[in-house]
Amino acid sequence: MPLERIENHRQLPTDRRPTPRSLLAIATFGVVATILVSCSQGTSRDAERGREQDAKRTSVVDDLQATETARLVSGTPDASPTVEPEE
Repeated sequence: MPLERIENHRQLPTDRRPTPRSLLAIATFGVVATILVSCSQGTSRDAERGREQDAKRTSVVDDLQATETARLVSGTPDASPTVEPEE
């Protein structure tokens, strides 16, 4: 049985081959994206400078925890004597 020709067959976008222009656009986008990513990252000197700045900073969390602990401990009432039950 021979195949019959389909007259009203629409060509889907996925059926088409990429054009040289679209391939050039994709390649250009890839190059630009690679350049931007490489420029956005710092050098090893920048990383070292950041590490030194982080080492010089004092921890704010430690100070806050110490303050909160001191507030809780200082607010604890004195222990009252316990009453022994009578027999």
